[in-house]
Amino acid sequence: VGAGGAKNTAENGGDSQFGSIVSLGGGHGAGDAYSGASGASGGGGKNTGPYEDGGSGTFGQGFDGGQGYGQHAGGGGGTSVAGSNGTTSFGGNGGNGISSSITGSEVVRGGGGGGGYDNRNGSPGSGGTGGGGNGGNGGRPGAVNTGSGGGGGSFGTANYDGGNGGSGLVVFTLPLGAAATFSSGVTQTSTTVGGN
Repeated sequence: VGAGGAKNTAENGGDSQFGSIVSLGGGHGAGDAYSGASGASGGGGKNTGPYEDGGSGTFGQGFDGGQGYGQHAGGGGGTSVAGSNGTTSFGGNGGNGISSSITGSEVVRGGGGGGGYDNRNGSPGSGGTGGGGNGGNGGRPGAVNTGSGGGGGSFGTANYDGGNGGSGLVVFTLPLGAAATFSSGVTQTSTTVGGN
């Protein structure tokens, strides 16, 4: 899963590649002047409307972002389910991540970020399970090394930025005795799980 895009530049997360396998970065969330983007998981729809679709997810990698409504943005798509739509009172919740035990213990990764909101008369969306950041007055960042989305910010009595997306990762297994070579600058850890 690619790293999350920076909160002010409206960029998609960076792609991650292992051999011929490419994991797309997540789609950026919407702003006043642009819509949520497509990516591994789609960014949430913007909070102008009455309706604004979120970005599309990519088959096998993530799901669509939720639809924005009125002054409340949709939640970002997760790796297991789409983000929720915004409503007249709430930002949409981020889609949940997916569980994996490849590292020897069950870990959920890839949650979508919660939708932003109007801080005069509403409530933000919650981040999806697996590290999605909550929306709010200063959206929370996605959890590191999960590829999760950052939460949306807010506007009204004051304007607040959304949170950065969480950095991505690639997880794979090798048989005992095999060795892997990593490119310069790659941060990596290893552990023995069963016979791998």
